[in-house]
Amino acid sequence: FIKRIMQATEVKITKIKEDAHMSVHQKEEAIASVKKLRLKKIEQNINEKISGLEQFDTLLPEQIAKKFTNCTISYNKKISPILSFPENILTNDYDETTRKINQEFITNFLKKDPETNEAFISICHKAFINAVEIEGRTHHFPAGKIKTENKIIQKIHFQFPSNSIELLLINKDYQAALKRI
Repeated sequence: FIKRIMQATEVKITKIKEDAHMSVHQKEEAIASVKKLRLKKIEQNINEKISGLEQFDTLLPEQIAKKFTNCTISYNKKISPILSFPENILTNDYDETTRKINQEFITNFLKKDPETNEAFISICHKAFINAVEIEGRTHHFPAGKIKTENKIIQKIHFQFPSNSIELLLINKDYQAALKRI
């Protein structure tokens, strides 16, 4: 659906540019109006795609990349994932229109106040993504913390309290685990 809107607006912009009856000022206003409508539809579409991820406490970076498609996850020296929208790199799901849609969304996202993009930034923070890369430039998000970060980091490092249910189940001490419930 969004691809058809993208293609239709491109055709509409071309027709406006070729219209001999319109002044330059009228053409600029009409093109700006079409682009504004297209951007609104793009934002609605992408927000619908990623809104389902809001329910989770933690995400894998790949979950976000799969929602956008035509993007990759890259890691910097600090092992923080970066959501990357490559221009010249071929991905398995390459689609020129989708790349234009993503580029328009991210470019507009970067122009806005971070508070208005709180949902997108929050979802990225849940996947420990701290930056987005587009057009060869990396843009870092405002610092944020998710509620469950400490619990997850502890589990990644196998730092369980001695009486935790997880540790009791791992050690197959089912009676003690049942007493804890």
